[in-house]
Amino acid sequence: SLVRAYLDFPEGISDRDEVYVQFTVGLDGAVRDARAIKGRQVLCKEAAARTVARMPQWKPARMNGHAVPCRMTLPIRFEVR
Repeated sequence: SLVRAYLDFPEGISDRDEVYVQFTVGLDGAVRDARAIKGRQVLCKEAAARTVARMPQWKPARMNGHAVPCRMTLPIRFEVR
């Protein structure tokens, strides 16, 4: 998946975690203001926010034929095997 390609898996996490990262896709498709809004482990939250911030441009949302900024929330699961 796209997230796996950009994720630096944090060392020292325990068990599982699901982190929700909120961000805005700008008019140009750039990811802005990525921040983890939910998750139990600080290392996972930091890694998830950093990963989303480094993603390539997205396709911007459109309304009435015009590009508009769009707030997104992306869940990222961490699991130690």
